[in-house]
Amino acid sequence: MDKLDISLLYVEDEEYIRQNMVTSLKRRVKTVYSAENGEEGLAKFKQYSPDLVITDIKMLIMNGLEMIKRIRKQKEKTKIIMLSAHSDTKSLMESIEIGVN
Repeated sequence: MDKLDISLLYVEDEEYIRQNMVTSLKRRVKTVYSAENGEEGLAKFKQYSPDLVITDIKMLIMNGLEMIKRIRKQKEKTKIIMLSAHSDTKSLMESIEIGVN
């Protein structure tokens, strides 16, 4: 199977989940970067300007929603996928307001 010719940033604070997802993503995507919180994710976004960002919502230091807001200021059209193990209507509504679809 050919790898997708894109760069991807995966942001997740749970180390076990992050390591497993990055391993899996590297089988399918040409370039994968990872970060353990929104602050690190934002720094890597600024450094590498990936085509796609996949992020958890609830993280320490900087949560996924705040990181997305800052990414949108840098590059408005970046494709972003949010993941969460929680059913949180407030976060869902805020994500829609900041342009995650």
